Amino acid sequence: MNKAMIALAMGAAVTASAAPAIAQTVGYYSNAYSAIRDREDRLSERIDQALSDGDITMTQARSMRVDLNRLVRLDRGYRYDGMTPSERDDLVSRLYALESNLRYNISQNATDNEDYGYGYYR
Repeated sequence: MNKAMIALAMGAAVTASAAPAIAQTVGYYSNAYSAIRDREDRLSERIDQALSDGDITMTQARSMRVDLNRLVRLDRGYRYDGMTPSERDDLVSRLYALESNLRYNISQNATDNEDYGYGYYR
C-alpha cells in the first residue's frame, strides 16, 4: 500500500510540473493561429484599399480575393479537425505569397502609370 501511495504521489508531482509547459505550448499555438486570421483580415483590407486608391485593377483585386477566399476555406478546413504545425506553416507561406503578389501588382501598376507623354523618346 505504501509503494502505491509513493507512486501516486510521484505521478502527481510529474503531472503538476509538466502542466505549465503544456499550457505555454497551447497558448503559443492558439496565438499563432489567431494571428493567421488577423493576417487574412488585414490582407483583405489591403486589397480593398489598393483597389480604392487605384493601385490595382478590378481584375487583379478579384483574382486576389478569389485566392484569399480559398485560403480562408483551407484555414477553416484545417481548424475543423485541429490544425497541425505543418498545416499552419502551409497557410503562412500561402499568405506570404499572396501578400507578395499584392505588393508586386501595386509596384507594377505604379511604374505603368509613369507616362512621359507624347513625344518622349527613350
